[in-house]
Amino acid sequence: RRNSRMSAEESKAEIEETKTPELTTYTTMTSAEIREIEDAFEALEKPSLVSWRTGGSGGSSRHGLTAVQGKLSAGPNESTAGTNVAIAPTDATTAQHNVPGTEEAPVILYCLHAYPDNADLNEKAFNALFTLATSVECRQKSEILSNKGVKCIIDGLWRHMEVPAVQEAGLFALWALAVSEEGGSVSKGAKSIAEGRALDATLISMQTHLHFASIQYAGCGILSCLARAAKLEKTIDDGTSSGAMFQVVCALDMHSTTSPVQEWGIRALVNECENSITNKILLVKTGEGSLGDGGDSGILSIYKAIKRFPGELVVLEWGLRLIHCVSCYENAAVKMSKADRPIERVIEVLEARKRDPEAMRLCEEGIGALSNLSAFEQNNTSMRVAGAIKTVSNIMMQHPRVERIQVLSCRLLANLAATKDSREAILRSDATRIVLSAMRAFSTCATLQEEACRLLRALCVGSSDGRSSVSGSAGISSVVRAMSIHTDSSKVQEQAAGVFAGMAFEESWCGVVASSGALVAISKAMSAHPKERSLQEICCVALRNLSTSSDARNELRVPDRLEPIIRALALQEESEVVQENVCGILWNLSANMVRGSRPLIGPEDIEHIVKAMQNYPDSPGTQKATCGALWSLATLSDEAQNAVASKGGID
Repeated sequence: RRNSRMSAEESKAEIEETKTPELTTYTTMTSAEIREIEDAFEALEKPSLVSWRTGGSGGSSRHGLTAVQGKLSAGPNESTAGTNVAIAPTDATTAQHNVPGTEEAPVILYCLHAYPDNADLNEKAFNALFTLATSVECRQKSEILSNKGVKCIIDGLWRHMEVPAVQEAGLFALWALAVSEEGGSVSKGAKSIAEGRALDATLISMQTHLHFASIQYAGCGILSCLARAAKLEKTIDDGTSSGAMFQVVCALDMHSTTSPVQEWGIRALVNECENSITNKILLVKTGEGSLGDGGDSGILSIYKAIKRFPGELVVLEWGLRLIHCVSCYENAAVKMSKADRPIERVIEVLEARKRDPEAMRLCEEGIGALSNLSAFEQNNTSMRVAGAIKTVSNIMMQHPRVERIQVLSCRLLANLAATKDSREAILRSDATRIVLSAMRAFSTCATLQEEACRLLRALCVGSSDGRSSVSGSAGISSVVRAMSIHTDSSKVQEQAAGVFAGMAFEESWCGVVASSGALVAISKAMSAHPKERSLQEICCVALRNLSTSSDARNELRVPDRLEPIIRALALQEESEVVQENVCGILWNLSANMVRGSRPLIGPEDIEHIVKAMQNYPDSPGTQKATCGALWSLATLSDEAQNAVASKGGID
């Protein structure tokens, strides 16, 4: 705990010195009357927590509290003259027809102010506030907040920190107030809680009563709400600097068999980790060597939750979401890979739930987690052996219209295709056909097109079977379509050009690719992104391979096709790949041309070829390509010969 945070004793002392806010003045009551108030609070039946969590609201009896209001409203001499009091109904009939709505909250809050040391009354008052805050009438929650209800609850928590029943009731009341009724905004309750000392009180309560599952459950719910609010409003403290993540991990470890604690603890961690990379790092380090012999790190706690609750869809979904979130951080992903069979556990969950119509989000998060973990080579083999390729392919077919599942699946398969064994496994499966189908279904999704082309590019590397697989199912036309639709995306253009470079590596495919419209697409990509070095490099490789085909050579000699190639030679002087392959293209295009034919390039362009020779004297490939280009060009005309000599080519 930071020194700037208060202890329970310090906070209690401060409460004693705090002036009670201005409220309606009521008479002092006897112990019997206080008992009657407690009975009225008891009548406000607390709704089922399960019902509340799923959006339902429990019933409540307000008639009893109306009578309490009447009791509190009476002055010392049964008169209200000269005092600021609320007037209550005087008979049962009136009470039934004038049940107060928002007037109940001030009465409850007054009781808390008037009798702060009565733990039993505090507990029942907090339960009553919980009932009001979770009722269908949103005005009840507003009334609690406008009457400084959050401060009343926090003060009661500090004052009765050693009483578990008060802590449970108070934390549930705070949680109910913190929940946002609107999904995309921060609730007034969350702001009030963040501005008060609720975070400190919550953490101290969870620490003091670690063995009470209900307190940990409610505490995790509050921390989840605060962390989510912090995502929407950066001024709100998400609690990480005060040890919130550590406390949640402690709760997960202590109550590993209690599903509500697991669910809301994981929810809290997800919201914390989605706030920043720093929080991801904290989760990886949280718990290491600090929980004793039975303690786990934050990562292991999540795996255990997934293993222990195979039938709890919500726990599984949020657990996979947390793994997906944290695994995008490299150090966390490496640590996860060393844990208790993490990849196998995720795949087992996906296999068990792949046909569940309610598990769509679970599938998204699980595949996202695997796609992050697959980015590391050490996971490639274990993922392939565990059956990731088959599982992902099945889920893609099960959810063909869910864009995010298709995108993440393509990314996962592309990552796996980085190794030869996985590429062969993908080719043996139906994955290529499924991916090409996804490309057609989501032709306007740039990210999917990029990842799909990255996979196809990898499959074409050094594999005749891979090229055949890509050319089937209209694969080449799908890639050309991706380039024509996503002209502004340099990443799509680069990966698509990579597919054609791989296809053209085998001469028998050059004519097929050249006749598909690929040359036009590549030329446009080079013109649209002249400064993108990696794109220019792969386009030049593709065109050099394709220029071995006579059909491709005839089309590339057209000025509109040749212009971006020559521009790349001038703009990408620092790229050896561009210099070598552009010269290789010019060599191929000028070879076997008849002397006196229309010049391919002008004298100023020959100067760039000479510069390439000078800039890369130790590059055998560049020297060979430049010499071949100059030789072939010089044979076409006297003008070209003179240009080679005058620009220093002979030297």
